[in-house]
Amino acid sequence: MKRNTFLEATFCCALLLLVIGISCKKSLHGSTDAIILPPDISWAQEYYNNALQPEQGNTAVSLSSKKTLSDPLSKKANMKTLFWQKAVSGKEGDYDFVEIPLKYTQKVTTTLTITVNGVKTSEDPSGDVIKGTVDRLVIYKNKAGNIYQKIISYVPDAKYLQKHNGDITQNKINKLDSDFDGYVFHKKWDGTILFVLKISGGQVVKRYNYIKTDRPKAAVQVNSVVCETVEIYEWFVDCFYEGDSPYPYKCGEPYREYVGTGEYCYDDGSDIDCSDPVNLGNPRCAPGQGEQDPTPKLSKIMKYPTGLTAAQKAQIEALLTTLNNRCIGAAIYNYMDAHSQTFYWDVNSSLTQNAAYSPPTDSIKIKNPSTPDISGVQEEMFHAYQNKTYPGGTTQYLGTHAGSANIEFEAKVMRDLQGLITNDGSSLALNSTEYFTWLSDISSSFTKYPASFTADQLTRYFSFVTDFINAGTGYGNRVANSLEPSAMFSLINSSGCAH
Repeated sequence: MKRNTFLEATFCCALLLLVIGISCKKSLHGSTDAIILPPDISWAQEYYNNALQPEQGNTAVSLSSKKTLSDPLSKKANMKTLFWQKAVSGKEGDYDFVEIPLKYTQKVTTTLTITVNGVKTSEDPSGDVIKGTVDRLVIYKNKAGNIYQKIISYVPDAKYLQKHNGDITQNKINKLDSDFDGYVFHKKWDGTILFVLKISGGQVVKRYNYIKTDRPKAAVQVNSVVCETVEIYEWFVDCFYEGDSPYPYKCGEPYREYVGTGEYCYDDGSDIDCSDPVNLGNPRCAPGQGEQDPTPKLSKIMKYPTGLTAAQKAQIEALLTTLNNRCIGAAIYNYMDAHSQTFYWDVNSSLTQNAAYSPPTDSIKIKNPSTPDISGVQEEMFHAYQNKTYPGGTTQYLGTHAGSANIEFEAKVMRDLQGLITNDGSSLALNSTEYFTWLSDISSSFTKYPASFTADQLTRYFSFVTDFINAGTGYGNRVANSLEPSAMFSLINSSGCAH
């Protein structure tokens, strides 16, 4: 039978075009199934696919109506689509980030209209500005592996946009054009505004935070922070589609809807807390620009969220600086930093002791950071070190479980050695000549830290654990006879301290 090669070739071409069309359609709608991404971007894709999108969806919601936006003619829901093939990665401070272009089926742009004493001080944006805004999803993580995300919307002013021929896509969260003028909106995935940066010449000149108000007010000066009445609008560009095509056959002109009036307070941004993950992307927190993180040591070993005030953070930062001037204190801190170990910090004036570490909550509480007990705080950080290094952590030794006395006495020995070797200690864990003599023996007359114990020294160690219990320290008979002070030895042997 004679084959019709022309028909076969035509059929194959048509089939190939159909496959390509389906593949393109999937990628345009944000599917990453067929896109192979490099490792520095794929972790963000995995977070989006497994956490953000399943939990919060990708349907845009209007701030003005709090209802899903949709085009009544095409019935196409207003969806957020990510273009992963154009995603870029970078590093900003302690964060690795991925910035992904974000498109809406019906473009939504949020703007501020400033009113002072009833008079508008800002012009409505032009249609070109609305169409020229750029939206991106930024997914970022710290060294501890904690992942955060937010939408960044770059809203240029007309002159800057015109100067760059209507294209501002070169701006990134960690690098704005030096001549960028306009606003940068930081939003949650659902569109709720976190804060707004007013940018002039690539630098922050105002940082607006929302304060709810029942009625418009004039500008008010409060402790160097100015509050202005701000009208918030959403601008929409309706686009119309045929069938399942991702490309609109027509888009209308921008129109606006009123969201509401509120009081937004701003300052120059110099008091920004760069350690808070939400402030990623503020140029003042970028290396070499504006204010740097005022508490860099604390930020590296602190979990978020935190209830600490700026003043409390500064006091704990000073405490950590002092701690780092001690050899053992620096060794504990450096371990936490090098291994991306973080924990919660809190101030609690009702504590009976000066500081306390809780393994179950992984938190350190300080009674008064303005007048701290440095040795006490170092002891609690050593407890955190124990929890991070003992297999299974130290929660297993709490309560009635054997080992709680071992954990506590090991920390006391570490504290006593520090005090005797550096001559800055206080009372010892045991008030006995035998204990003092043993401490001298294991530290070569208080000249260096012990790298290990001899068999006799270890036997006496366990004997002193029993004495520690009998001294009425509140640890009952909870001794684990096989639990040696391995955390102390691992810390000493990995430190630069004399041993």
